[in-house]
Amino acid sequence: MESDSFQIPTKKITTPSHLAIFQTSQIKQNILGFFLALQQAVYNSRRSETPENPNTTPVVDLLEKISQWVDEIPPITQPQRYGNKAFAILQRRVESEGKNLIIDLLRTKPIGQQLIDKHAEDELNVYLCNSFGDPIRIDYGTGHELNFMALILCLISLNYLETNDFKSIIHHIFWKYMRVMRKIQTTYKLEPAGSHGVWGLDDYHFLPFFFGASELCGHPRYTPNSIHDDSILSRESNEYLYFHCIEYIKTSELCGHPRYTPNSIHDDSILSRESNEYLYFHCIEYIKQVKSSGHFGEHSPMLNDISAVPNWEKVSTGLVKMYQNEVMNKFPVMKHFFFGSIISFNPE
Repeated sequence: MESDSFQIPTKKITTPSHLAIFQTSQIKQNILGFFLALQQAVYNSRRSETPENPNTTPVVDLLEKISQWVDEIPPITQPQRYGNKAFAILQRRVESEGKNLIIDLLRTKPIGQQLIDKHAEDELNVYLCNSFGDPIRIDYGTGHELNFMALILCLISLNYLETNDFKSIIHHIFWKYMRVMRKIQTTYKLEPAGSHGVWGLDDYHFLPFFFGASELCGHPRYTPNSIHDDSILSRESNEYLYFHCIEYIKTSELCGHPRYTPNSIHDDSILSRESNEYLYFHCIEYIKQVKSSGHFGEHSPMLNDISAVPNWEKVSTGLVKMYQNEVMNKFPVMKHFFFGSIISFNPE
């Protein structure tokens, strides 16, 4: 889809009644359908099995540029431990140079010049600039994560990316985004936006669990309980998003997996081995790393409860419902989401 008149996206959900209208809108179904299609694309798959994709590499390169900016903007010395004000400097750089990053990105495809001629970068840049956190509150949450995926949805709607790229979108673009965000979160000690405390999945993210559980579906060895085995987290945190996130917290990719189940998060050998392959394991391993003090069931009771679910298919289905309830149906999250000509919504 191409627009003859791109526009600067704005926040349209300003009242609870607007949110109620959004819940029954076609655009909500389009966004959720996009996430479900991505989830299905990585069903029972390892990250390393997805080859480099020239269609998605320019987006990965854009994220790498932002990662390099983090290296150039170190945290400043300040009395408070969290919310390092150097993040505001990074965000100003994203806002000042983001449009040029988008233009350079679009120029890598033949269709790009047509989009630039129509100033598509003005619309896309709003999503990019709202993907990494809030420079005033110095926090990050699922709303920023949603804005990044909205950028990807826009690129698909504009035919810059294609449906054949879906697996690579998760295994290359989204993985890179996760690594950049973990770097930003740890460098500048971002506060969690709208955290549920111990009763949330992760202080910052939801979608790596959403996609990561699908990666593990059908795994022959790893179960949801594998998150409790640190050797699994260490071994697999670069393969599976779910294990990657759990490993990060301790120090949709698993559905249909013939060996790994939701209980596999308790097997640290699985997390270690598979965290670079599966998003779910990647997240679990991350959780275990950053929340190393205390029992996993104490600092992450919801993830601990999920580990008792018998298989990844049930985990994946449950996370879809939870995402709708905790993100797409929540006014504090959706009031910050942007709508333009590509992702369009008019509640009036």
